[in-house]
Amino acid sequence: MADSGIVRGSSRISQRTRIIGLLVLGCAMLAGSAALGQTGAVAAQTARPGPSPARPVAGQAQGTGQPHASPGQACFFTFPNCTSADPAVAFTMNSDGDTTGCTFQQDTEWGDGSDTKLSYNGGSNGTALVTFQHSYATPTVYQISWTIVVGVQTGSCSGGVGSLQFTLAAPPPVTCQAAQFSIPEVQAPVHLPSNSLSLSYGPMQLTFPAGKTHGSALCTIRSGASAMPVDIDVPKAARVKIAGIDSTDTVGFHAANNAAIGVPNCDFSDLQALTSTGVTPPASDFAGTNNCLLTPNFRSTWDVVAKWTSPGFTVTARSAATGKQLTLYSTGPVTYYVDLAALPNNPGSSASFTQTMLALESFIRTTLLQNIPVIDKIALVQVAPDRLQVTDPLGRLVGVGKDTKVTRSFPDAGYAKAAGRSVAWIFEPVPGAYHITIRGKAKSKFQADFTILELLGHGVNPIVKNISRKASLGGGGTATSKLHQAGQADAPVPQAHESRTHAAKGQQVMFNLDHTVVTFGPAKVRWSFGDGAKASHSSTAHRYKKAGHFTPEVTVTNALGYSVTVQLPVITVTG
Repeated sequence: MADSGIVRGSSRISQRTRIIGLLVLGCAMLAGSAALGQTGAVAAQTARPGPSPARPVAGQAQGTGQPHASPGQACFFTFPNCTSADPAVAFTMNSDGDTTGCTFQQDTEWGDGSDTKLSYNGGSNGTALVTFQHSYATPTVYQISWTIVVGVQTGSCSGGVGSLQFTLAAPPPVTCQAAQFSIPEVQAPVHLPSNSLSLSYGPMQLTFPAGKTHGSALCTIRSGASAMPVDIDVPKAARVKIAGIDSTDTVGFHAANNAAIGVPNCDFSDLQALTSTGVTPPASDFAGTNNCLLTPNFRSTWDVVAKWTSPGFTVTARSAATGKQLTLYSTGPVTYYVDLAALPNNPGSSASFTQTMLALESFIRTTLLQNIPVIDKIALVQVAPDRLQVTDPLGRLVGVGKDTKVTRSFPDAGYAKAAGRSVAWIFEPVPGAYHITIRGKAKSKFQADFTILELLGHGVNPIVKNISRKASLGGGGTATSKLHQAGQADAPVPQAHESRTHAAKGQQVMFNLDHTVVTFGPAKVRWSFGDGAKASHSSTAHRYKKAGHFTPEVTVTNALGYSVTVQLPVITVTG
């Protein structure tokens, strides 16, 4: 144990048996808890053999009992200093050596003008003798110190002195002024035998006009529409943009003692426990991932809680066929709560409001990217140095075939050439067989990788399943492979069908969703037939009452709130 956290006793008592101020030192991480260190006393250090002088020393806490899956700050893990938003602290005095038969008087000064005096009996080596508890009222730095005096002793017992430093964190300022900043990018490396690359999220520009008082909130501030770029980074090549995640945020700031009452701590542990790309988690694994606290909240009167809401995230991508930006799928609304004083990257009470908003947004978005990303699963196919074409289990094509001037794609997929590689990607890959065709110079060698990335619970360090192949093209300059993907992703993959694209006025047209892949089951189906009429069954029929050209579409929403809208071919009605 380092001496930097130790204050030695006087020579008058230095030859006696010692007591350790081993602190189950802690700031209680559960709201309403009287003390951290709820798991009990920490075992004392083994008494030193021989005639070495005994002295009071302070030890490091072994646990804090912080909330399950909470990223909140822990106290006294870096001994002897602690910073926490929890105003409650506690430490336990433990016997180092056998102090049975001795009594002690201890005066603990908390650094805020108050003290606690307790008398207690000794005990066998390692016994927890007494617990000191205190709660602070104002954020600042406090010096905790204590003095122990031996009362009655039957053996050789000693007292001593000790100290700790506790900082009760203050929330950064909330002024709700206009703020504009850029959230730094987040990298997710994908390590492969030869064709390694990485995914990058951001940077993302956010603009917030000045906020207003709204309801019970101290103020509410709402962002403009924003988009987080999602790119593939291939070494020695320009970034390949594969998608964007669009959203708008609303942040309401509330007094901590009036906010998040009854709101549970977020629990991402079931998603973090995923170990395979072929396992689809049950809907119950998502139960604790929305409308929850991302940090502990201690409901202090001086503290502030931010309520962060979004109507949902929308994943968009550019169509290779039309060049237009397409909506791939969207999520349902989300709400998260953050105690500003417990914010892990708290910028401090002297920060500007822009710095506060940057810290808050960066923390929330990084936490979501890591645990419950909007894009949860991606299939990547790479080949060097040739070109490739992939056919997924639904018969959809992506890549370049015999005609090198034609690039095939579909809304959930894309293709690019980068640094001598051909790269194809598919969002939300459906289970089944994937057929890969590689074309190039006859008899030339190639290196191919078929990779599935699972991002749920592992967003910045994804689970990777990879199949590599090194071979040579045949005499016709072609090689083929068939690979199988198990498991399913979160978002639905609708396959919409119509019975005819030309109909007479009043003639029945049938619509269905045969072969649609909907993990977690369809919660809602909504057809729009292009003439104002709608329907809500997976299979339906419609009769157009007037002539014209109509574009039907269907939106499928699953039980997790993921929605996908697809358009069907134009229906031409005559007569």
